[in-house]
Amino acid sequence: MFHESSNYIITDEMKTIREKELKFRRKYRPVKKWIESCRLLNGRTSKALVFILPTRGCSWALKDGGCTMCGYIYDNPVEPTLDELKSMISQVKKIIMEKRQEDDFEVVKLFTSGSYLDIEEIPIEIQKELLEFISQVPGIDEITIESRPEYVTPEALDMLDEVSQKVHIEIAIGLESASDQVREQSINKGFSWSDYLSAITRINNSYCTSKAYLLLKPPLLSENAAINDVVDSVDKLSELNVESISLNPMNVQRGTWIHREFERYNYRTPWLWSVVFLLRKMAATVPNTRIICDPTAGGRDRGAHNCGKCDKEILNLISEFSLTQDPSVFDKAPKCDCLNEWNAERMTGAFKINQGS
Repeated sequence: MFHESSNYIITDEMKTIREKELKFRRKYRPVKKWIESCRLLNGRTSKALVFILPTRGCSWALKDGGCTMCGYIYDNPVEPTLDELKSMISQVKKIIMEKRQEDDFEVVKLFTSGSYLDIEEIPIEIQKELLEFISQVPGIDEITIESRPEYVTPEALDMLDEVSQKVHIEIAIGLESASDQVREQSINKGFSWSDYLSAITRINNSYCTSKAYLLLKPPLLSENAAINDVVDSVDKLSELNVESISLNPMNVQRGTWIHREFERYNYRTPWLWSVVFLLRKMAATVPNTRIICDPTAGGRDRGAHNCGKCDKEILNLISEFSLTQDPSVFDKAPKCDCLNEWNAERMTGAFKINQGS
């Protein structure tokens, strides 16, 4: 699939891209938050309060260039102080209590554009303080955090287990692909399948549960190869005790390797038809797993898209599926002419790009 030296080339290029783009990071970023619909692990539909916390961001991106498609590090401030992190936690607590008066959300998602469990981002005592506060808010049933596998340590899980006696904690890991080759040479992910399995084993021996993020159409993969990679990854995950899988179609973010290839017209983001195909198949392969998909920049050239005529309708069906887990919703998909173009691209690997976009 790849030339054996391609990962070294991409790693070096990612470091060069980061060194250039990181110079423009701001000193301060506010806490971002919003309310969204979600499906609880018990099957009910509810609401989630989502936070993007302004930590220093992903250590992998800062030290080794990071992943080829991820530009979230540019939204993080430069090395917030301990006092600033404590102030951030106070803000989050205040927002939770204010929003509690307005919405009956049952889930809180704490994202950092990095790893919540990385003590270089958030000291463990501050991690625990915020989680304990949320666990004591009446009506909160689930907390979701994100982490790379190397930070899912016995010490971190001991801390989480203390909190998860009161509220369910889900640890989301960006696996992206079960293939070491894809993860190393296409994504520059920086950890192996073995590393992921070790983290999942530790999670399964705790009171927490896990979510896997899978990336649809990493760099250097054709549409069909990308579909097959997700199918293979789901098959492997079906053998593990992973409670949730989030299918994340590629979206093009600034200051990344994939952004450069997109600007050179060397890359097309995945088709929404591929998303529909995969969600149907995933529902059959892992029927007892919560499957989530919320395409960032869906319907645009920089996100998963079709021809432009059927995109909105397809995106609505994807949202409906994520809440209901019912694959029959896709029976309502429009019979659009672009379906033939998608099938042709899957067979040939050739794609068209609108160079006016």
